[in-house]
Amino acid sequence: MAEYQRAYSAEHKAERFADIMAATDGLFRTHGFHEVTLTTIAKELGWSRGNLYRYAQTKEEVFLALYRQKHRAFVDALVEEFESALPLPTGEFAARWAKVADAHHGYWRYQGILTSVIETNVSAEMLAGFKRDLMADIAPAVSLMAAQLPQLDEAQAADAHLALVYHAAALHGHLCGSEAQMRAMEEAGMPLPTGGFASAMAGFAEAYLKGLLAD
Repeated sequence: MAEYQRAYSAEHKAERFADIMAATDGLFRTHGFHEVTLTTIAKELGWSRGNLYRYAQTKEEVFLALYRQKHRAFVDALVEEFESALPLPTGEFAARWAKVADAHHGYWRYQGILTSVIETNVSAEMLAGFKRDLMADIAPAVSLMAAQLPQLDEAQAADAHLALVYHAAALHGHLCGSEAQMRAMEEAGMPLPTGGFASAMAGFAEAYLKGLLAD
């Protein structure tokens, strides 16, 4: 691990924060949100906690940055997937949306705790800025939904996109939890949908979108 050197330029500060994000993401994957602290992040980087404070004051601000990074990657992938003309047959659109979702498991881990955990310990000012940025980030995905369902206005298209996102996050938590969670579900006799995350998500998306069209 490289010896810590203080950053002074904006470029080098961005590089340090990117290092913090990478370390935090790795710790989140292996230990979960509550086990990640500024102390464990600093230790993972080989920094002192004081050095870490030069770039991040709370772990939540790092998690919000990670969420935006992964959310933008997911939206970019949706845009790339649907470069062809929309609308598509509902089943095809649903299957392709679910395929993209299945390639972004990291995003769903953050989405699953965004509102209930990460955002609960953030200042109102920081949270408002995050929400404004998120509205801009989500716009391309809403445009895709509006093109797929031209019967909907922009607000309805946004609601439809978010309905798929929220279901995907909950479904991912149900199907792709920790090994301990999976063992507990198995021991409790709790059935899991066959076919995995992509198949289950595609089925829901198709039924939901067809329901919107039927209204």
